[in-house]
Amino acid sequence: MWSQAISTAGQLAPSIIEFDPAGNVVNSWGDPKLLDPRLHSCHVDKDNNIWIGAAPSGMIQKYTHDGSKMLLQIGKKGTVDSSDGTPKGKPLNSPAAIFFMPSSIFVDKGNGDVTSPTAKAPTATSASRVFDKNGKFLRQWLPQGMSTVQLHVDRQ
Repeated sequence: MWSQAISTAGQLAPSIIEFDPAGNVVNSWGDPKLLDPRLHSCHVDKDNNIWIGAAPSGMIQKYTHDGSKMLLQIGKKGTVDSSDGTPKGKPLNSPAAIFFMPSSIFVDKGNGDVTSPTAKAPTATSASRVFDKNGKFLRQWLPQGMSTVQLHVDRQ
């Protein structure tokens, strides 16, 4: 009886929870069938859309602000750009819409280009990939002499 009560009493919180400046919950959402359980990064673009990066999943996704609709997905859940197709493999830095472990997201306010570097990989170099606003792969870059790129954005 006790274990049955525990198993039906609790439920997981939604993956995305939005708070107002006073700390009150104003919105929450997240379909576990679409989102990876270990979210790594998010970005709010100029149109108030929410971009989500899930490092182990190999994808980034764009949602309406309220989460009611996924607008774009770059990469495929569970498909990882590595030597063995898993997060444990060596990153390949393939020039395509596939990720090793996307660690951050930045959307250019001017042209809508999406930049996402790979999570730090201690055994290999990790390039940053750039896509157009529709998810088409444009290029990747890694400054000469650097082994990884980490993207940190200050909100202005």
